[in-house]
Amino acid sequence: PLFAGTDHRAIMIDSMLHTIYRLSRGRALTKAQRDVIEECLMSLCKYLRPSMLQHLLRRLVFDVPILNE
Repeated sequence: PLFAGTDHRAIMIDSMLHTIYRLSRGRALTKAQRDVIEECLMSLCKYLRPSMLQHLLRRLVFDVPILNE
């Protein structure tokens, strides 16, 4: 797997995921920009172990009810 053996870099990977996620929440983004950010986030997430996604999933639980799209 792409991120095998990266436990020592978990904080960096978590920070990268949150940065990409925060970018996706920008109000002035075009649809094309949102699509690229979504594709990037999905591409990274499919290679990560579920334990590395816990913080992002917690954030999503609170954000999904307030989505307006």
